[in-house]
Amino acid sequence: MSAPKTGNAILGAGIFAKEEHLIALQTLGPLAPKLKSVYSRSEKGAHELTARATTLLNATLDIYFEGNISFNLDALLARSDITSVIINLPITHQPSIHSPHENTC
Repeated sequence: MSAPKTGNAILGAGIFAKEEHLIALQTLGPLAPKLKSVYSRSEKGAHELTARATTLLNATLDIYFEGNISFNLDALLARSDITSVIINLPITHQPSIHSPHENTC
């Protein structure tokens, strides 16, 4: 069976994503959605989450973060292979996440 061509991204690399969401995906096993990338405000946070995903899910995630136009949120959302996002952001930060792609659904 070949790997899916489309997949999901996680927005947010905090404690809930690391300690709860990745565990839930691990529990789902082969039924879990294909995770392809992570976005975090910090590069460090994105690297930490992808390291945990590698351990728990045997998945290597593409990393996106603020501070580099080639790897920011807009670049992630422009990918044609990302069909959905899992939002793991604190409620207080969610309104500040804005992208020109948000109304494309």
